[in-house]
Amino acid sequence: MTQNYPDELPPIRSKTEPIPDRLRNPSFDDERFVRARGGVTIYLAMGLQTVDNDNIPTVEGIDYQYSSPLIDLVKASVVNRARHSAKWHAKNQDTALYYELMLQRVFDDRSLELHHIIAGISTSEGRPYHIYGTTSDGKVPTEQKNTPRGEAGD
Repeated sequence: MTQNYPDELPPIRSKTEPIPDRLRNPSFDDERFVRARGGVTIYLAMGLQTVDNDNIPTVEGIDYQYSSPLIDLVKASVVNRARHSAKWHAKNQDTALYYELMLQRVFDDRSLELHHIIAGISTSEGRPYHIYGTTSDGKVPTEQKNTPRGEAGD
């Protein structure tokens, strides 16, 4: 049976606000994820807007990493240690802060900032995925360049 959710659930805007499980772990039961072939924005830093890029909501000036290839590129033990450390520091693994801390540890880059998370379902594999939109070394997204640092997100 298909569950009905509002078509336009706004993304979480705070890194410390919990992201609901049904967004973090999408399923074929949620029509939003079935219709959105490129994924659905579940977290977007304050001050940013997405544009449609071949059915994928993106932000100009951000680098994107898919969760599956990311894990394939890095040893599982590194990813598991990064998750454990991020969970301890963030206190809640349901937040964008958790994902940011995890990615900082996976890439060994404390300057990495998470600005965008897209969630979707792989139609070929039938499992959920995330796409992480990040910057590092002080690089900021194009839409955010003229925004004072404290107002653009957490």
